[in-house]
Amino acid sequence: WLSTYSHASFVNELTAANLTNEVTVFTWKAKNAGSPAPSGAQIEAAVKNYRYMSKPLSDIDGIYQAQILSTYSTNVNAGINGGAGLSGAGKIVSGADTLPNKGVLGMLKEFDTTDANGKRSSASYSYDGYRPHLTNLVALIASGQIKKGSSALTLAASRLPVGNGDLWYKIDRGYIGYAKGKSQGLFDSAKSTSWGFAYSRALWESAVAPYLK
Repeated sequence: WLSTYSHASFVNELTAANLTNEVTVFTWKAKNAGSPAPSGAQIEAAVKNYRYMSKPLSDIDGIYQAQILSTYSTNVNAGINGGAGLSGAGKIVSGADTLPNKGVLGMLKEFDTTDANGKRSSASYSYDGYRPHLTNLVALIASGQIKKGSSALTLAASRLPVGNGDLWYKIDRGYIGYAKGKSQGLFDSAKSTSWGFAYSRALWESAVAPYLK
């Protein structure tokens, strides 16, 4: 559908369906010439050549691999600056000496990245990467779009157990996040109810992790 997209035909369909808000959006440039909004021709060209992380939408295996390589892209550590943290933050509260898989590739990147204010190391941001990634994986497995033996699931089996195990180890012991140049405060198991740990952890540990083995 995307490869044969016709902007004029699409606008006609929206109009016939009386989707007035959508019609306004997709005809905005035509009716407001000075607007920076894209023209119908620009939308059509972009849609026909759409790529997600450089992959065509038909390459589901490649798209999911690209997501893994982005989300689980760093080596396991106990916090920034060699685990010492920064201004008392960006580090695990306890258990640094017994942290599993130290140095192993697969940690969630939000534990060791940067933002506009410098270093960032955040358990809450990491958890926010873990949740949609897990949802995507479950949808792909349940729909049969990726299967055991595929290169995508082989990559997932090597990185996700490392990164997800590391995430829950840190949440269990408490992690003081550092982002936007300051401490985010403590992120730990006490947030289980408001952040849905019971569901999101069980989905990984009891369903997806055994499947990947």
